[in-house]
Amino acid sequence: ALWSASALWGNWPRERLYPAEWWDWLRQGKCEAWVWFAASIILLVVLAQASYYPFTGDDEISRYAYFARLILEKGRLVPEVRGYPPLLPAAYASTFFAAGGIHEQAAKMYPVLVSAMTVWATYALALRWFGKRAAAAAALTLASTPLFMRWAPMGYVDIASGLYFVLCAFALEIWLERFEPSWAVLSGVLAGLAMWTKQAGFAVLPIMGLLFLIKVIRRWTNREPEEASRALGHGLLMLASAIGAGGWWYLRN
Repeated sequence: ALWSASALWGNWPRERLYPAEWWDWLRQGKCEAWVWFAASIILLVVLAQASYYPFTGDDEISRYAYFARLILEKGRLVPEVRGYPPLLPAAYASTFFAAGGIHEQAAKMYPVLVSAMTVWATYALALRWFGKRAAAAAALTLASTPLFMRWAPMGYVDIASGLYFVLCAFALEIWLERFEPSWAVLSGVLAGLAMWTKQAGFAVLPIMGLLFLIKVIRRWTNREPEEASRALGHGLLMLASAIGAGGWWYLRN
């Protein structure tokens, strides 16, 4: 549902890149084309490993897959599923329910997808901040880091947590620029999903609070009390969205 909403929310690219054009770019030695070629090869290697081996990571076997099996067997979030945020166990369980049983390689497609999205999001944020060359360097550096390549097919939540950190930073950047309530809500939702992925996601909240305070103080010092009140409302929207998306888990615990 979140992917569908984001697709409708965003703007589809107005220019299409055809395979022949991409091949010409590779032949011409264009940096961006070769970077994406290298990243694609890396992700193919990750996909091959994930689709061949069953659950292998220590945390994956003892925690995420175990919780997913409990959810499958009981058909609900039983009291034993507590403590650690359940985004990955819930994702694994969704494949178990769809397949009518435990199919580990199918479940491991989620970590691969999340890893690919993290590389893409890193490229997008760096592109916005620093330009194409820096974005290409950031994406390739992340994709080719040995630890990233090792964890990508295992389902460790560190990569998924990083994805929501990057997406939340992107949404906050656009909120600061446009000052629209929709981007305040999206920032809060992404912060909540970071919390629902790993408890380190709570680190997003003080960052959001600092940006919100800066916004309020600047509006107030510029003698714009109405805009300051509006910024205060956006901050409350962020907090409510974060609690709705991920904070409920901690209230439940």
